[in-house]
Amino acid sequence: MQIRSITYFLHPRWPINELVFQKAGIFAQHAKRAYASAGYPVQTIRLATPPFPDFLDAIDYTNAASQIEITAHSPPPPPTQELSRHS
Repeated sequence: MQIRSITYFLHPRWPINELVFQKAGIFAQHAKRAYASAGYPVQTIRLATPPFPDFLDAIDYTNAASQIEITAHSPPPPPTQELSRHS
């Protein structure tokens, strides 16, 4: 059996806090590895946020979308010793 997706629900806040995204990515990757180790490969990882109008003014939509896309595709920070022990 394969898990279709892990969905991480996140309120990104404005202005965007990159640390929140980094923590979400670390958690999702650990979850994906844990499921795979248990014999349940994960096909995708998704991020879900509240609708932009719930936390942004209309004038900030484009800027927020661009920042979220850039943040989501930036390389992860190097692992800390604490994280590397759990890998």
